[in-house]
Amino acid sequence: MNRSPSVCRAISSAAATLAAMAWTLGAGCAGDVAEPYQLDHARILAVRTEPAQLGPGARATLDALFTDSTATPRLATADELTVALPPELDRPELRALLSTTPEGVRIQAPDAGTLAQLRAALAVPEGELLRLPLTVRVRSADGVLHAQKLVAFGATLANPPPPTVAVDGATVAPGAEAVLSASRETSLEVTTGDELSAVRWFSSTGALRRYTQPTAWFSADDDDADAADSAGPGASPGHLAVVLRTAAGGVSWRVLVTKLAR
Repeated sequence: MNRSPSVCRAISSAAATLAAMAWTLGAGCAGDVAEPYQLDHARILAVRTEPAQLGPGARATLDALFTDSTATPRLATADELTVALPPELDRPELRALLSTTPEGVRIQAPDAGTLAQLRAALAVPEGELLRLPLTVRVRSADGVLHAQKLVAFGATLANPPPPTVAVDGATVAPGAEAVLSASRETSLEVTTGDELSAVRWFSSTGALRRYTQPTAWFSADDDDADAADSAGPGASPGHLAVVLRTAAGGVSWRVLVTKLAR
């Protein structure tokens, strides 16, 4: 697959711009959030490819975790999710790397020969990853949400597993409800075997302190505490989410159902 110098320069320029972004978990439209950890503000929380990096000829799926005014984080469905190249790279030969199926977005890595050509054209040393920027859009109940994602080609790397979360020192089992205190601060801790480069906590209720650290602190406000006291069996649950990014570019997250208790 031949690449013109203009296309290669566009790839290099777009990739460099995205690589320089301070927070690249895929969060978009967050500039007007009253508190960055609030889940009731519609935005994309994270974008992940599986695997995190693609070797020659490999295939990957792309997922987007988002939230809206319901304050319930979830994965975008195939009907809600679209992925495209930026306008300067929207050419048939690059567009062919992306496809949409009933199950979601698929990415097909170039073969070894094509990767070698792209590396040479972009002056990327042999063995280094080639990164392609993608524009991600999610159609939500509150409008279309946008994010950017760099996809790395050249070597296979899996994402870390869903992180272990502890509330007040007690590990929350997969699928279990996380009980948060309505009357005092509750510690939230995430652990993973991979070197972390970024952590971000989100909550549908209360306030979070140190929400960009592996250990954060949750506190309920008066309205949340009163609602917890009056909540019946059918009350809507709260949600807590944590998104991790590793130094190697892997992305992982966990979403927990929460309950406030005195």
